[in-house]
Amino acid sequence: MPYHHVSVTRPTTKAEAKVFDHASAMLADVYTMCSGHQLKRTKGGGCNFSAALVLVCVLDALAGHIYAPTMAIKSRTKARGVQQLRFEKLIVDLMPWHPSWAPTKQDFAEILYVEIRNPLTHEVGRDPSFVKARPPGFTEPEVNVWSAVKPRRIGVVDARKTWPEKWPILEPDPRLLSSATGKPTRYRLTVVALYWAVKDILGQLAK
Repeated sequence: MPYHHVSVTRPTTKAEAKVFDHASAMLADVYTMCSGHQLKRTKGGGCNFSAALVLVCVLDALAGHIYAPTMAIKSRTKARGVQQLRFEKLIVDLMPWHPSWAPTKQDFAEILYVEIRNPLTHEVGRDPSFVKARPPGFTEPEVNVWSAVKPRRIGVVDARKTWPEKWPILEPDPRLLSSATGKPTRYRLTVVALYWAVKDILGQLAK
């Protein structure tokens, strides 16, 4: 099944039109990364972090150039810059989310910015020393393309009209448990779930 580009139906400036075009093209790249054609005879990677990086870059651009480019946002703390606040506002306002998912959407927005966007963009994945939204005892998040999502066909994901509650974008990773408590000690980010949510946001902004 081919990738379907997002159609822009609302009036835009030339600059905005270019952002929409580039965002849809970058999502098409992620679509290919998740296509399931594994490099079985090589030692190549599974595109986990590369796909996640592309997705947070799309969110970053949409937040800064389409959703809230001139919004006057003042941070109550020095730790949060304007771009982070715009990024988090975009997610909190527009990202599809189920109330049963942990963490909360606000904490997810901070984790995605501080633990995925910043390290992958600036520090080649170095674990941040402190993340307020990370629960005590948790290590840095795991990035997995599919997690429990089935069937593992990106065309099926792309065609969905809604995202099911049983497949969170971010969730406590059931594969890494504390030997003392038996509870998870890290979050797991599912790339195809984030892909679907980012494309849904792009579609909302394009109308």
